[in-house]
Amino acid sequence: MAWSEEDKLILSILNQKDGANFSLEEVELDRFTDLAREEGLSGILFKILKENGQIQKFPAPVQKSLRESYLLSLTNNIVLINDLSRVLLSLEEKGVRIIVLKGSALLERVYKDMGARPVMDIDLLICDERDNDKVNGIMEAIGYRLTSTCPRIYNNGRTIIDIHADIDSFTRLGHIPHTPELDNNSLWDSGSPFGARFNSVRILSPEDTVLTLAIHLVKHSFLRLLWLVDIIEVIKGNPNIDWKKIGHRARESGFEKIIYYVLSYINKISRVIPEDLLLEIRPERSGLIEKKIMDRIIKNQRRDGYGDILYFYTIKGTFRRILFASRILFPAQEKINEMSGSRYPFIYYLKRVLELFKIGARYLWNYIAGGRSMTRGRSAVKGLRGERL
Repeated sequence: MAWSEEDKLILSILNQKDGANFSLEEVELDRFTDLAREEGLSGILFKILKENGQIQKFPAPVQKSLRESYLLSLTNNIVLINDLSRVLLSLEEKGVRIIVLKGSALLERVYKDMGARPVMDIDLLICDERDNDKVNGIMEAIGYRLTSTCPRIYNNGRTIIDIHADIDSFTRLGHIPHTPELDNNSLWDSGSPFGARFNSVRILSPEDTVLTLAIHLVKHSFLRLLWLVDIIEVIKGNPNIDWKKIGHRARESGFEKIIYYVLSYINKISRVIPEDLLLEIRPERSGLIEKKIMDRIIKNQRRDGYGDILYFYTIKGTFRRILFASRILFPAQEKINEMSGSRYPFIYYLKRVLELFKIGARYLWNYIAGGRSMTRGRSAVKGLRGERL
């Protein structure tokens, strides 16, 4: 399925915020509102259309749908940000170095409107894994409990806090050699304070924000345009962004292929990436499967599992890929206890093999079938990294 008229309308509104003309003649408006909601873009579309005086071009039911999504995000985000402040102040009091990631960091710094972007949970990156026990005690003291579905995810009944030890979540399965890696301390040092009250809590620099959001986008197989728009908005909001730093950090950490995939995709939609940067970070070699997947994604044939396949190809060398796959299949025993509570590794390994076989079969079908996945929601199922998807 290629870009539909409804997709094109969404992109037109996002790319031309200054009041560009557009036609609704070939657009199925019910499909437009469904897509806007699935892609997580209803709030920002409502904001843009209202500010430009274009919301009246749409029938009343469309206006109502976009407005309701905006107000729902606004209400939910106010609660979420209040909970985030309490958590961060508690962590700050104990001197735990934390980086606020993704939507929670973007709301006020990039979108500057609490209703423009939906945020499902709060993502925090802990800089020193030795603080894990301290963090667990702090979270319990303020009313949060670990969920049973995934390590380091806390819930107080209304807000979910996801504590990461690394950007791409593989440490949930123990140490996995040869994977690309960003140094948490370097990210923290390059960041800036989250606010005047915080010394230990930071947000990422614009350059590191682009790189980490690109990793997140690939990790989740490009399934929501919201995550792509996040990167575009960061770039547009930081005209002096240091592209050389992004390229250097990507090469240094081993994420150069991922950043190339994402920036190339962005330039097909919104030409905000310097062409010389794309030439500089272009991989020397790309396999047939990688090229085919990216070609499908660029044609809007996004499918679950594509990101994991692309990530697999960032690892150089057949032996390293085999070792990587074996560690995914058979995590360290202490991680088994953490993820499942099981004292019997054999039972966990057997269940893990069956789960990954089903995931692999689904990925293979998605690759063979092509087309567009309509599954955008996050479930409590654990993916390859043992995380909540």
